[in-house]
This record gives sequence, C-alpha cells and structure tokens, in this order.
Amino acid sequence: MGRRAPRWGSIFRVAQEDADMPIYEYRCEKCRNEFEAFVWSSKEAESVECPRCGSKDVKKLLSSFASKASLSSVLGSGCGTGGFS
Repeated sequence: MGRRAPRWGSIFRVAQEDADMPIYEYRCEKCRNEFEAFVWSSKEAESVECPRCGSKDVKKLLSSFASKASLSSVLGSGCGTGGFS
C-alpha cells in the first residue's frame, strides 16, 4: 500500500501555525495599560478592549516589527560591492 495523502484540514492547520501572526500593540486611554492583541480583520480591531479594565477606549501604537531573514541576507554575501564603488 502507498502513502495516503494528508487531509486538507491538517494542511490548513500547518499553514496556520507557520503563518505570521498579526499582533498589534495598544494602550488603554482609561488605565494607560499597554498590551498586545491578535487582530485578524478591521472588524475585530473595532472590538479590541483592555484586558485590565475592559475599556474599549484603546489606541493602536506604532511599534517595531520582526522579520524572518537569513544571516547571509542580513550581513550580505560578501561578494561584490552591493552596487557601491
């Protein structure tokens, strides 16, 4: 007997686990608590509330971000001038 093809549900779960999570930082205007929230859509963004006091008066903060990169892409390949002479 050959190998069975995986079910679509299991493929979808793996793809979900490997996907970058949309994490945003917020500050509660009522209690000044800063927190992170997973927000998948603009509709969900409207319902974000402070985990400390429950207020919906929250402000999205500008934050730094992380990126997946290999060491060679960060440091360069070491070959050539990178377009500079």
